[in-house]
Amino acid sequence: MRPSRPSPARAVPLLSIALVAGLGLASVPAAALAEPASPTSTRTPASLIGVPDVTGSGKVGTVLSVADPVWDTLGAVTTVQWQRGGADITGATGSDYTVQAADVGENLVAVLVATVGGIPVPGETVSTAPVLGLAGDAPTADAPTLDGDGVVGNVVSLDLASLVWDLLGVVSTYQWTLDGVDIPGETGTSYTPVVDDVDGVLALVVTGTLAGYDVGQVTSGGLTVLAAPLGAAPVLSQTPGLDGTPSVDALLSVDPSTIVWDLLGVDTTYQWTLDGVDIPGATGTSYTPLVGDLGHDLVVVVTGTLLDHEVGTGSSDPLTVLTGAAPTVDVLPTTVGKARAGRTLRVEGPTWSEAAAATTYQWMRDGSAIAGATGDRYKLRAKDVGHQVSVAATSAWEGHSAALATSDARTARKAVSTVKGKVLTKRVTRAKRAKMRVSVKALGISTKGGKVLVKDGKRTVAAKRITKASAGKPVVLRLKKLAPGKHRLLVKYTGTRGVAADTARVPVRVKRR
Repeated sequence: MRPSRPSPARAVPLLSIALVAGLGLASVPAAALAEPASPTSTRTPASLIGVPDVTGSGKVGTVLSVADPVWDTLGAVTTVQWQRGGADITGATGSDYTVQAADVGENLVAVLVATVGGIPVPGETVSTAPVLGLAGDAPTADAPTLDGDGVVGNVVSLDLASLVWDLLGVVSTYQWTLDGVDIPGETGTSYTPVVDDVDGVLALVVTGTLAGYDVGQVTSGGLTVLAAPLGAAPVLSQTPGLDGTPSVDALLSVDPSTIVWDLLGVDTTYQWTLDGVDIPGATGTSYTPLVGDLGHDLVVVVTGTLLDHEVGTGSSDPLTVLTGAAPTVDVLPTTVGKARAGRTLRVEGPTWSEAAAATTYQWMRDGSAIAGATGDRYKLRAKDVGHQVSVAATSAWEGHSAALATSDARTARKAVSTVKGKVLTKRVTRAKRAKMRVSVKALGISTKGGKVLVKDGKRTVAAKRITKASAGKPVVLRLKKLAPGKHRLLVKYTGTRGVAADTARVPVRVKRR
């Protein structure tokens, strides 16, 4: 403890002469000899005129001060000892004390002792009211500056000379941020911007720590990250070529020998377009035109990308999509049925190479189309007789040319007729004309226009033409008079253009009377 100045003199009721070891004779108050020293007492001595206060905030780095008390003991000198949590602080014996880091959270007290001749006066000790040790104000610094242009790939560094804390011993740590968000792992004094940082604002947050002080923080000015200047775009050595025919359902492919860039390491991608509009999903080296592409211009756009370079492009020459190839015939069509007038022919087949292809038909007579005969069945007519009948099958496949397949031709023949006769008169005499019923039938065709003749040898005894009204019905003929005896009459149907002739024999007995 350091001695303080003596207190003002006052009358001492009793003085005694005492021999103090090492000091010789000294005048001390009698009360001092009668009462043992008690330097840690916190009571207010009767001889103290007012307890002094400690001034100061108690924050680390600031000064606490205590004024000397006024003792009523003649010649008393004040000594001071600062304590932390009740324990003496080594070397802290002045009226001023600078708060240290170890004091944070502790009660700080100044213990004042009155001494005379260097000897504590018994009962003349007092402690100040405690002051709580507090963390010091955080260190501060002006915003540091950054060195660098902020271009991607170029290093940005802290200008260390620009970072000056207002306190000594501050330890700095660093965190780089982009648009106010920490960049993971970037805690050094330098940072190299990457492509993803472009247009973001880069800053460095510096944190200052010092034992016993609040944490300080300062942020540099922001630096906008700029994209690095790009190199020239790669260039194709020639116009991209295409292999194949630009027709519906025909594969077109990029000729790889035409895709040669002037730079190494170029990544090539493709986009097929129709009339300048991207075809969704068509991003490969080949493309098969669809029906909807027919008549439109097809182009493949080739794009070349290379790190740190502009994007290069090239386009093939436009090709107009043409009609697709016709299907081939695997099995020719055939006609089924008897080739006779009145009978129906049916076509089977053909079989095309493409299952998607439908078929239409056209029946032909001697190579010429028969009007209206466009189904898969055709009923032969009288006019077909003697002519070559066939069927032409045509493929119907959208977006493709038509294929033609023709069946073998068949010669149409006349329909077979059947004629029958019956004498209706029960008793035929030479004087009485007999009646005969004749029926003519032909399958699927009318017999009209043909004649029914009844002959007795070379003599025609009856004749009648079949009309539209009588066709298909029995015809009744009245025979000429016949000579008595047995006769085998010839009944003949003469036929028509489409129906063959036929004959039948009908016996008849003619009586004389």
